[in-house]
Amino acid sequence: MSAAVAQQAAVLNALANPPLFQGIVMDAKGKTVGRISFNSGSSFDNHTSVVIRQIDGIWIALPVTDIISGFSTTRATDLIYWYQTKDCTGQPYMSANGPNPQIVSAPPVATVTTVPPATAPSIYFAGTPTGMVTVNSTRYAPVGSTCDPLGPDNQGPFTGYMGPVQSVPVSSLGLTLPFKIE
Repeated sequence: MSAAVAQQAAVLNALANPPLFQGIVMDAKGKTVGRISFNSGSSFDNHTSVVIRQIDGIWIALPVTDIISGFSTTRATDLIYWYQTKDCTGQPYMSANGPNPQIVSAPPVATVTTVPPATAPSIYFAGTPTGMVTVNSTRYAPVGSTCDPLGPDNQGPFTGYMGPVQSVPVSSLGLTLPFKIE
């Protein structure tokens, strides 16, 4: 079987057999965190599971590797902003389609991190999608990081389904650890 046929079969299987929401995640005080979806990690950036919830009217997947400890956090330097300009100016975007910005697969995985000068983690995600955006440069989140223009020699520019970067402090959700599945 060719790679293209195998990939098409995998896509058809995923559409016919979407991830099973296997339980509701609650916090220590009984507040709903979201629905848990266990998966192999292939579509959710190598996390063993995600909590699906709506924030500001947008469905997102929040990575978790340990329900008791809460959401998985990453280094701020793992958060990438995408720009239409070649010099990282203007509106920063995030992919609205998960790990591959050219394939529709919702909900997108959010990034939970602490971006300096903040001292507490926030949830970063693609806001209301603006449609297909041509990306000409990228920058990692910390202020002052280097702008990387994309050109033919470094896999760019490319077009993807994007939304403007949105963030909310994790504390604004009012959740209390540990989480549990019901």
